[in-house]
Amino acid sequence: MGYAESNPWKKPDLVGTPITGERYTALQFMRLEWDHIWTKVWLLVGRTSEIPQSGDFLVEEIGPESFLILRQNDGSVRTFYNVCQRRVLA
Repeated sequence: MGYAESNPWKKPDLVGTPITGERYTALQFMRLEWDHIWTKVWLLVGRTSEIPQSGDFLVEEIGPESFLILRQNDGSVRTFYNVCQRRVLA
């Protein structure tokens, strides 16, 4: 038995509630999603096939965060927050 089957949705009063366009444009709703959903799950930011050579990189924006994904000289892949350390420490 999977999670959904063993943990039924506890908000049946919301069934049939329309999803308004505000959910796609409201800053407050975006912040709620970021805080309660997107920081709690794994997110795909790229595929290793997109950075095949040493020194290849991707820059991906997810919500308010920016990530730098880099193929290193030894062939491994590392991901870093795309921020200036001087600004973080200041």
